[in-house]
This record gives sequence, C-alpha cells and structure tokens, in this order.
Amino acid sequence: MVADIKLDDGADRIDVQGGQIDLQGNQIDLQGSQISLQGDRIVLKGRVSMADGRLNLQPAEFQGPRSLPTEAEIGDLCLLMNTVEALVGPITTTSLWICVKPEIPSISGGPAVWRQIQLGDEVISP
Repeated sequence: MVADIKLDDGADRIDVQGGQIDLQGNQIDLQGSQISLQGDRIVLKGRVSMADGRLNLQPAEFQGPRSLPTEAEIGDLCLLMNTVEALVGPITTTSLWICVKPEIPSISGGPAVWRQIQLGDEVISP
C-alpha cells in the first residue's frame, strides 16, 4: 500500500493519505486528552464531542437471558435487538442496558450486573 504523510511547516496538522495507520505503542496524547488501546477497546480519557450529536451503537442479537456480556466495566452500554415472529410478520424491539457492577470475581463474586435503561415514548421523524 502506498501512503503519504505530509507535515506542513508552521501548520498544526498532519495529513495521512493511504487508509491505515499502524500504531506500535498503545497510547496517543492529544493536548491533555488520551486515546489508548486496551485489548479490543479504544479508551478515551477527557471530554468526547460528536460533531453531529449522534452515537451509533451496533446492536447485539437477543438470545435470551445470556445475551448480556458476563465481562464488563461499570458504564458499558449494550444495545440488544430482539425479533419475534407475529401474525403480521416479524416485529423487532430493542433495549438499552448499562453495566452497574463489573465482573471481578475476587471482589464482586460473580458476573457483571446490568440494569435496563427505560426509554421514552417512540417518536417517528418526519
């Protein structure tokens, strides 16, 4: 793969053209905020802003009570999607869950504990 890295004199910008950056360490510091790689997680320390104000969680398929991860950290969110067959065809529902107690056997004595976040009324966008 061909890649170009451009450093402009006096500019506060680095352009990487080529589609992929391989990071040998596990941390990037950005003016006091930190991005670190921990296993399969990307951890952001500092404030996080989204330009368009939207966060997209990819849903996990509901498969009964064991759908929620047994290993989690406090604050982890999990979106579950459940599709059931009805007389009118398949009906899909979703539920949002937050981890309130981590899975640390020596401290908690068991798997992660989750609480469902109650959602408001449905709104259909115009």
